[in-house]
Amino acid sequence: MTYDLAIIQTTQGFCKYLEHCFGEGLKERGVVVGFDARAHPPSGGNSKRFASLAAAVFTSRGVPVHLFCDITPTPFVVRLSM
Repeated sequence: MTYDLAIIQTTQGFCKYLEHCFGEGLKERGVVVGFDARAHPPSGGNSKRFASLAAAVFTSRGVPVHLFCDITPTPFVVRLSM
């Protein structure tokens, strides 16, 4: 799916940026990934699927991922301090 590729490539770029900013600290801290209830009918995907793809990219680069298993409001995810 085209949208899957866009999510994967964007996350790869974001991960590379975070690695540049935080160095090895990124692999110690990890990242938090949440998702909302939105669907994306043109792609057949939804926020949960896209979050799972993003989490897989971080994991493949050795970055720990804290992935919510249920719908999570963005303000909640933003305020987490790890």
